Amino acid sequence: MNKINFYTYPDIPTRKFYTLLNATSSHIKEILNTVDVDCDFAIVNNNESNEWLNNIKKHNTMLFDCNKTTINQIKHNVKTDSR
Repeated sequence: MNKINFYTYPDIPTRKFYTLLNATSSHIKEILNTVDVDCDFAIVNNNESNEWLNNIKKHNTMLFDCNKTTINQIKHNVKTDSR
């Protein structure tokens, strides 16, 4: 079974992570049901503190806007990146 962690303000992942913009609960549920590798995601809301947002954007591996990127594209990129 894979291990997927989600982080929100004020937490900052300590290892390689991906950032999700505009993620809804259905996006998160679909990621949990389809992504089959261990990974971490930071869930970003534009209302968070600028310091935290800048830190997340500076250290993330890839940023995915859920309004523009399908879950299948996210799954593919995360799987390809984890090899």
